[in-house]
Amino acid sequence: LFGAVLGTLYAYYGGESILQFKGLYGQSYQLYLTTLTPTQIGNFIRPSGILDEPGALSFFICFVAALRNKVGANKKTTWILLGLGFITSSVAHLIYTIFHALQEGKTSKSAGKSIIVLFILLSVIFLVSLIPAVYDLFFKFLFSRFSAGEINNLGQDRFIPFLNAIEHIDISTFLVGLHPDCGLVRPTCAEHGFEPYGYNPLTLLVGWGVFLSFPYYLSLIYLFYMVIREHNYIIFAIFVLLLQRPYVMSYGYSMFILLTILVITGSFFNGTARRVYERNKYFFNND
Repeated sequence: LFGAVLGTLYAYYGGESILQFKGLYGQSYQLYLTTLTPTQIGNFIRPSGILDEPGALSFFICFVAALRNKVGANKKTTWILLGLGFITSSVAHLIYTIFHALQEGKTSKSAGKSIIVLFILLSVIFLVSLIPAVYDLFFKFLFSRFSAGEINNLGQDRFIPFLNAIEHIDISTFLVGLHPDCGLVRPTCAEHGFEPYGYNPLTLLVGWGVFLSFPYYLSLIYLFYMVIREHNYIIFAIFVLLLQRPYVMSYGYSMFILLTILVITGSFFNGTARRVYERNKYFFNND
């Protein structure tokens, strides 16, 4: 995250990319000193760190914050991570941060402490944004993204692809998916005349069909059940993140998502960890 901030300021003040290359699906990437970016307008970039896009960097930050909250890690460090994460200009990051603050305020001894922390954080961000360079960054890539026109310009519009996904669904698609080339949202899917259907709650259903995409929808159902049962804002925030990033079928992401779900819902501690303790309690008790 420090590298992402440094690289963003480096680009803003005229620094040139030191490496350019194409990604697996033809996406162009540039390396600005200490961060990659697939998105640049003039001197403005959205940093993605070592990941493929800024939203992915924010995604991992939020999941790490959720894990840290559950295991009782230092809250100040967690808030530093969330605060620096705003450099990604991710709207989802802002939404997660609000719910994280609500949950900490709900569970902390002083109920309003985390709300105050969030207020202070947002106030600091606002004051810092008064600096011309920082203001330009925030206005260009965060605040303006709530405007439909700007969203379209930045390629972040998810609403139209969602409507396309609805149009694609029929009995055949529901059962086995749209086409073999669409299972992993490959660019070759468009070569068959299908309108892009992006990343949304219907993406896996359209691409894979109900049977292969079942782990994703099972994850959503379980998270929603735990939200109702635990009244936990962080679990709800993770549920929302997965609605717009259905990556449970992707290598790497699947492991991290499953680990997070098991930990934040208490399933890991109530199941695996307890069995490990029972099998080795002699050593634990004699430590």
